[in-house]
Amino acid sequence: MLSLAALRPVSDADLIVAMREGSSDACNEFVTRFRPILESYARRVRIPPWDATGCIQDILSDEALRFANNGITIPASLPAYLIRALRNRYLNVKRAASCRERHHAAASDRWTGEWVVTSLCSEAALRSSAGLEESAVRQLSVLERLATELRAGLTDEEHSILMWISQGASHREISAWLAVSYEATSKRIWRLCRRLRAQATDRAESYEVSERAEVERFLRRVSVPLVTEGKAVASGGAR
Repeated sequence: MLSLAALRPVSDADLIVAMREGSSDACNEFVTRFRPILESYARRVRIPPWDATGCIQDILSDEALRFANNGITIPASLPAYLIRALRNRYLNVKRAASCRERHHAAASDRWTGEWVVTSLCSEAALRSSAGLEESAVRQLSVLERLATELRAGLTDEEHSILMWISQGASHREISAWLAVSYEATSKRIWRLCRRLRAQATDRAESYEVSERAEVERFLRRVSVPLVTEGKAVASGGAR
């Protein structure tokens, strides 16, 4: 088996192979290699340190054990995969904390506290018994509907790229997380944005006149022309 020093320059895929051969040094290198990436991401998206530390430790421990299993497929980019895992773990922690707070508040309510033991009920049962709320019956705006439709066609990696861009990550940071070159990352982002613009235009064709007008206004605000029958419609005349 390779020593810890010999493992440092090996690729992520070769590191996983060493882990599957039972190397404890490989598992230690896995944690050492990816912890700084996750810590950097946690700072960027402002995950509180007290939550970030636990989430990162859990992710690295759990994934190291999981990838040591020969039957598990290795992701194309381990940094991107682990960042998504960290984000999902933190969101679950936040949801769990919010749920506990709601349950504590309900238990202390003099009128409803003794009606049901909420910790024994599923989320679906609680939602059903709560009745319709304003947020549940509110109609989605046309832009929310468009975003939902476009999001359905994204891969996990594309969804992560858009999420990272919205969080202010640079192309160089994204290229490091995806483990591809800066040039390849820039091209991938450009192609993704171009495809989404074209899809937004195509989907808007089927909307009602008023809805289409709202999409047009939005695309103009973000400097994206709306193409109609081969002609670009843009504010301030033709481009």
